[in-house]
Amino acid sequence: MNQINQNSVENIDNNFLVNDDFDDLQRMLILNINSNQKRQVILNHHLNALQERNSTGFQNELFQSQEQNRTNREIERAQTRLHANKHAKNVLNLLGNIMWIEMQKKIQPEIEKKIVEVRERIALIPGRIEEATEINRLAQEEVERVNNQFLMGGTRTTARETAEKAIADLEQVKEGQKIAEADLEQWQNVLTRLEKGVQENVRKFQEAQSKAQTTTKNSLSCWKETITSFEISAKYWQKSFETQSTQPPLAADYSLAATELEQAAEQSREAAEVYAKAIGEDKNFCKGNGWRSASNATQISAVCRIKAMEARSIRKEERAKEYAAVAEKLKRAAMSYLQTVQLLLEGKGEEQNILYSQARSFQSEGMSQKYRLQEVEAQEIGKEQIAAGYREAIKTFQKAADQYKLAAEAYTVQTENRQKEDSSSEENDAESYKKKGESFYAKAEYQAKKAERGGENHGNFLNTISFNSCF
Repeated sequence: MNQINQNSVENIDNNFLVNDDFDDLQRMLILNINSNQKRQVILNHHLNALQERNSTGFQNELFQSQEQNRTNREIERAQTRLHANKHAKNVLNLLGNIMWIEMQKKIQPEIEKKIVEVRERIALIPGRIEEATEINRLAQEEVERVNNQFLMGGTRTTARETAEKAIADLEQVKEGQKIAEADLEQWQNVLTRLEKGVQENVRKFQEAQSKAQTTTKNSLSCWKETITSFEISAKYWQKSFETQSTQPPLAADYSLAATELEQAAEQSREAAEVYAKAIGEDKNFCKGNGWRSASNATQISAVCRIKAMEARSIRKEERAKEYAAVAEKLKRAAMSYLQTVQLLLEGKGEEQNILYSQARSFQSEGMSQKYRLQEVEAQEIGKEQIAAGYREAIKTFQKAADQYKLAAEAYTVQTENRQKEDSSSEENDAESYKKKGESFYAKAEYQAKKAERGGENHGNFLNTISFNSCF
């Protein structure tokens, strides 16, 4: 069956292709449905032929034949070409579906194995939570005992530090549970995605392209980000197909990253639609910021996940662990951003301010760690100028993380003291810390982009990224 369709593609006559096929061929290439090298070359050949063709194509030839009262033979020839063209499109679509089914059969067992592994990980978490809870209880009792006995100096300090660590460890275990559950849901999404095929993505990709032609400002930016996420997702689906026979575990990881990027595309779409309804910096505008932040963090997390497994495939275990840690931190940020949208809907502004600042701190730390790894990689290939630029961005991202952390703490104090008359000072501090964090984050992105462009300026860093004060 595959050989028949491959021959059909190889034998498509460019004379039977008209400009209406351009979008179909281009989408197939963008979505990387046909990743076999020989077939890819053939499809590119046909795409290039269509690009060179006059925009009217054979449809106009048919019209002109009728308009100018040409012979029946000329009209029949034009009709035959149009008919053959439809056949060519059907062959290409059929080939794409067959290759998708092949990939589904080969990587599905590996994905099911991954689901079992994540479930086993989740099963261990309740015991870890119980253990961490008990340690926390004992630590708090020790703090209370020391305070009641009026012990001073090192004893009190040690007790307090132990209690703080116990609380942090408990929170980390709980966060780990959320991430593991999210991983399970994502792997299950991969199976669902394989069953659905490519048609839904093609439709959504087309919708985003269409919307990008008719919208403006923040909504336009988000539709463009939707397109970008789908394009990167397509690249990873292609890699999944290319590695399915030789490295099934790697193929499964590529498919997971691909679905995560589709998720980022959906979050950008949500942001675009909400921004379109916004009037100034109203509630819809703030919801749009939350969706857009989640999309950004999700996309970078997926890319770092791929970096981790690619490093593991060439036995760079330490680097793989570091990229995996960055991916997890960014995923944690994305989950927090989505929670801020829900808190906004519930009218819980104070809790939202705290969580948003924490999410921005997580993301800033993650970006700092990401560029630290990229700095090492740049040095390994002799790109010292780029590495130097990354070093500046690393420091600035960390400054942003520190300011966001202070903002979260200040918002927490503000919430605890909201009944007091002097609570305004904490509010002002929180806003100030948050604005400094935004400024540092924007500057860090500017520095990183400037480094990647070989030192060229990349616009005004204050305009690189903007998250308004609605949070």
